[in-house]
Amino acid sequence: MKIIFCELVSNNRTPEEHMGTAYIAAYLEKMSILAQCQIIRYDEDHIEYDAMIEQINSEYDVYGFPLYDTTAEIVYEFCRKLKIKKPNCKILVGGHLASTAYNLVFQDCQAIDFAVLGFGEIPTYQIIKALENNTDIREIDSVVVRDANNNHQKKPAMIDLKEVPWASRQYLEQTIKAGSGSARICTSRGCVANCSFCSYNNYHNVS
Repeated sequence: MKIIFCELVSNNRTPEEHMGTAYIAAYLEKMSILAQCQIIRYDEDHIEYDAMIEQINSEYDVYGFPLYDTTAEIVYEFCRKLKIKKPNCKILVGGHLASTAYNLVFQDCQAIDFAVLGFGEIPTYQIIKALENNTDIREIDSVVVRDANNNHQKKPAMIDLKEVPWASRQYLEQTIKAGSGSARICTSRGCVANCSFCSYNNYHNVS
């Protein structure tokens, strides 16, 4: 079972590493699962979805997307067209938007199969193992499944930082080729504050 993470990035923005999926990819590699990260660039004025999809290696079984409010509609359309081309593939999304509004995400895009709540390393690994072993993904604690009746019982995943390997740097070579010479680091996971306006605390308190 092979998984690829696709970061959709506008041509008008500075290319950057996406640390969330880079950490998940590193964890999956640690667990002997083939994972790839790929930046897919698009022109905001004229989006060629078919050409964007052609950039992806078609050998992959599972496709993962970090979901932002700024790119959601583009990711949705990309997923719809990807599902037409590969109807048997599985598509998962993660991030703050997916964790806090997965019902709306499923409503807006029928092509998305799963949403990962909270930190994605362990839930994504569990999805892959469930697909490999043909077991019920609805039983995974931090994964919501389209049309499942137990999604309201799910909680965002946490992880012991001692279990997290160094982030994969697959994005870095791509960002350098695109004109950015900087690498990102993740300095923390969590915050001691409890600001009501911040999405971070909502992200980790999904009910």
